[in-house]
Amino acid sequence: MIRRILPAFRMGALVAGTLAISVCWASPGVAATSAAAVPSTGKPVHLTAFEYRLLHLMNHDRAVRGLRPLTITPCAEDFARRWAKSMATRNVLQHNPALSAMWSSANCRDASMLAENIGRSGASADAVYVAYLHSPQHRANILNPKLRYVGIGAWKRGDGTVYNTIDFSNGGSPKYVTVKRLGQGLRVP
Repeated sequence: MIRRILPAFRMGALVAGTLAISVCWASPGVAATSAAAVPSTGKPVHLTAFEYRLLHLMNHDRAVRGLRPLTITPCAEDFARRWAKSMATRNVLQHNPALSAMWSSANCRDASMLAENIGRSGASADAVYVAYLHSPQHRANILNPKLRYVGIGAWKRGDGTVYNTIDFSNGGSPKYVTVKRLGQGLRVP
């Protein structure tokens, strides 16, 4: 049985209001290039600059508290990217109603616990991360020692708004080793 930890499924309007950040300074947003490939439970994963920054910020806050770092898992990365793009395309901030399908036997099957943070920002990964930290439920997902695996998706709309999904789990899948969805603008497999 999978335990779902989704902050504020019933608080959709509050979450959307809390995480819809507009910041006035310029930032790179979802850059078309990635940082170096990061280790994962499978093959190394190339992240967009936005995705990489979120991973860095989360792992920094976990390290300060003596927690193990989050590790990218390819199946969660594909789900997060797909959902971020879906939200951006529809211009809607909502949790993925099919999130539990991610942990089916065909996907991230070795997990019994999952959580999801979603947000949007008009400026940067740092802005949406600050919003996550100010929300007790989202902060709890980031700092939960049982949730050690993650997928991070970010998709930038033409108006500059970046939609973001972070899917957390307590396991990955030894068979799902390659990310099938490239981040927005990435050209490396």
